[in-house]
Amino acid sequence: MAFLVVDVTVGWFRGMTTWARRSPRLAAIAAAALGTTEAWAEQHSTELDDGTVHVWLPGRGGNHLVIGPDGGMYVDTAAVDVATLRDRFRQGQRTYEQQIAALRGINSAVAIRELFLKTVRGVENLEPFYSVPAQHDLEAIVGRELEETGAFEIMERLQGDPPGACLLVAFDRATGPGHYVLGYNMDGTAVTIDPLYREPMPFPPPGAIDAVRWFADGAPMRPHYPMGIVPSDPVVVAAGILGIDEAAARTHAHRYDDGLVHVWTPGRGGAQVIVGPGGQALAVESSFTAAELLAMYGTGKRAASTVRVNHAASAVSSTIDMLCGGELTPAQRTGPNQAELEAKIGRPLQQTTAEEIAERLTTQGEYRLVGVDRAQGPGHWYIAINMGEQGIQALDPIANTKHAWPPPNADAIRWWADGDPLRPAPPAPASGAAGGKTEMVDVEATSAAGTRFWARVPEAYREFGTQFAKSAADLDAKWHKHGQVYFEGFWKMSIHNDGSGGFRLAAWNIDPARERAEWDLTPALEVMAQQRRATVFAKVRRESVRYERNFTVQRGTLDATVIHLVRSTPADANDSGWYIGTSATRSADAEVMTGKELHRRNPYLARFFGFPAGWYGTWDGRRMATLVNPEGETVWDAAAHDAAEAAKAAKAAAPVAPLAEPLAAPPDPRQSGGVAYRTAKALLADRHGFTPTGSPPAGGSVPDLLTEAGIGLYEAFKRAEHLVGLLPTDAVEVMTRALAGAGTGAAYVCLGDWLRKPFVGTPQPAAALEKYRAADRLGHRPGSIAWLTWSYFENAPDAEQVAARLDELIGEAEGDGDGRLHLLRGWMRGKGYGYQKDLAAALVDHQFAAARRNADALFELHVIHATGLGVPEDRQRANEYLTQAAQHGHTRALHNLAALHATGDGVPRDPSRAVELYVDAAERGHGRAAFMAAMMFATGEAGAADVARARTLFTTAQELGHPVADLLPQLPPEARRVAHEALRG
Repeated sequence: MAFLVVDVTVGWFRGMTTWARRSPRLAAIAAAALGTTEAWAEQHSTELDDGTVHVWLPGRGGNHLVIGPDGGMYVDTAAVDVATLRDRFRQGQRTYEQQIAALRGINSAVAIRELFLKTVRGVENLEPFYSVPAQHDLEAIVGRELEETGAFEIMERLQGDPPGACLLVAFDRATGPGHYVLGYNMDGTAVTIDPLYREPMPFPPPGAIDAVRWFADGAPMRPHYPMGIVPSDPVVVAAGILGIDEAAARTHAHRYDDGLVHVWTPGRGGAQVIVGPGGQALAVESSFTAAELLAMYGTGKRAASTVRVNHAASAVSSTIDMLCGGELTPAQRTGPNQAELEAKIGRPLQQTTAEEIAERLTTQGEYRLVGVDRAQGPGHWYIAINMGEQGIQALDPIANTKHAWPPPNADAIRWWADGDPLRPAPPAPASGAAGGKTEMVDVEATSAAGTRFWARVPEAYREFGTQFAKSAADLDAKWHKHGQVYFEGFWKMSIHNDGSGGFRLAAWNIDPARERAEWDLTPALEVMAQQRRATVFAKVRRESVRYERNFTVQRGTLDATVIHLVRSTPADANDSGWYIGTSATRSADAEVMTGKELHRRNPYLARFFGFPAGWYGTWDGRRMATLVNPEGETVWDAAAHDAAEAAKAAKAAAPVAPLAEPLAAPPDPRQSGGVAYRTAKALLADRHGFTPTGSPPAGGSVPDLLTEAGIGLYEAFKRAEHLVGLLPTDAVEVMTRALAGAGTGAAYVCLGDWLRKPFVGTPQPAAALEKYRAADRLGHRPGSIAWLTWSYFENAPDAEQVAARLDELIGEAEGDGDGRLHLLRGWMRGKGYGYQKDLAAALVDHQFAAARRNADALFELHVIHATGLGVPEDRQRANEYLTQAAQHGHTRALHNLAALHATGDGVPRDPSRAVELYVDAAERGHGRAAFMAAMMFATGEAGAADVARARTLFTTAQELGHPVADLLPQLPPEARRVAHEALRG
């Protein structure tokens, strides 16, 4: 068995025009797949940013495809949007000749004619129609012309008609085929009947996400607005009600499956509103949770105005005045921001927990200003107060209520209170900005039978949510039924019909009062994320226990300062093997509880429950304190780490004595994360060049020290110290402020690297280019090269300036010793970025760089000669360049050379050499190479099968972004079993 997947994409391939003339073979393949001519394929196509091409049949109803440089393609019907088509191709799905032949006979215009005549007109024996119906043919059948309108207007018309009413609906895309569907009133709800699926689905249909124009038979209810945006767009309605701009409304919105939209004012304390598809709205204060607001709307309550909705910050500010002896004044529709409330209270707010706030309130009458953030909806303000015999109470001034602490409807993901907390707050779940929203995304996977499994998860958990969907899709087919319960690691999950032929995943709420399946997967995702991070840090395979298993817990342990956790071999099927006590020695005074009950009482321990038998660890109330493997080796010791950092800090602060003679080797310039953080924090506290103690900083100027500290923090993030709680929650802010404040070339480059590819947060490529450009202006050569390189890859608009600066650098005295500048100029000349497009000149630049042993240039020359781009095609010479690039450690060259040896394509077939090269490429971060090596070890193609090695490499491939789970149905049984085990672990 051999697998050949060769990557021949060159740096300047992206963005070129007339792809069909450049690659007539691909044009012929695409045209044949769609049953059209090469000229039509060229005319109705667009090149995507990854070197692939999207090609479609003109008009409505035809198929479309994505084709790669190697001729592999994915073909689907007009029902599928372009983004989904492209994503499926990128995930490795391909359409082969037999499937292509079947797809050629599918057209939604033909299917909608048949559907309408049979189901609406009741025609049983259809007369043959020997061509694809045009729009006027369908209008003749319906009896009315299609008129342009909007999606929400169609929905309103359907829901205003009696049940059973239908409309012929068409939509067009900016790129790709248009599509026909039926809009249908099903018991008062607008649904879609897609003629290619025949199963009801929500309206607008999922495949219409990229629709730019909508049409329906009959006159619309109101004048049409461009691009389908009509006044009844719920987000536009909500923005008007809340008095915020549309952009802010779209950023702070959550759409429900039934067409309702929840929109809220940014920050804490503002109004929020739910709007239905028809514009009916209910606006309320921030004291209501999203669930409460949804329930109120469901009972028929409506109030499409914020005239009576006051701001919670206004009410809490007035209450503070009253507690200080002032007058209680009525709440207003606007209120002070956090900084103004902090000025009133005299202390800044700091992140903490509800429990810690209560611990601080030891004296009757003592109170704290408390802010909470929610995953969905506006944050809210409370006052926590000690009321003597009544205990700690939560005052909600805007709701005029008082509850025992903590407030029952806080729905908080983060808590804030004025003053210093007694101890640092544990890490909060990943979410959006304070008071903002957590971006929700849909993740999905397809079973071997083609059934869709999906879930809606926070953006921060996209990777783990996708894993959930893939695991469900990979279950035995007998488990694929509505209501089926199963376990995903620690957490109980279930599968539910989504009404569109697929299944949606739910996680079980472990609250005894609400123990049921719910769409919110966040608790399950958090546990998986904690376990994966802990086991990855320890370099051990995750073996999570289910929360229904029994745990032995020493009485009183869960209230102890330090908790010890030991996993032994389980005694029986119901035993988890875990003992939890005040020491590692088992106590006779112990009780047995399920993991579910244990998690309710202490949710921070679940991160340990993914470790296999033999592991031992401790938790000190805020972090993993120690971790010991089965061999007795200490994998992690937080106290020792703290002591080492303290020693480094003391050493850094000590006076520097002059050296009698130079050091034999310079010390490691990288600081540990903790030292770098404290150094940066201290320097930022006093930008006049003095530490908080008043003494001048040792070791250099303030800009240099800020640069060193900022780069030290960047390296700490690179070492994943933030994943195991070694960095404070504001480490990102401190790092970026230090680098920006340093103002040195090295600092700007580091900040640019962070903005381009951050370890936390969203990439900001434009801002990264600005920082690289700032380093270039300071004459910092690495910054100049970074600005030029990433300007090219981002296709930045100032191409001519980039080209001029590149020529300047090449002409400088330093020259181009490693060839990277000539390589870049070769790419730019080949693409026509900043220079006149000139393949011959590009070739000269690549040859110059290759002569200096530049691995990227050697690989470019391999691709050029392999594909005949500007030179005669010469596979032998191409393979010589490929071999040289691999010898210099080029990752893609290693992968491609391995593929050639695996198949004997142009080189002697040598499976042992192939797997060796694949492993080398995998160790350098090539996901596909890891996958191919895993395949060869699993099947024994390179010798004896090695299941353990295969499992490790499948895991590596998945972690490097290769879609292993998507490829499972295509794998041979022995490889599929090993890959499935790796993904489940």
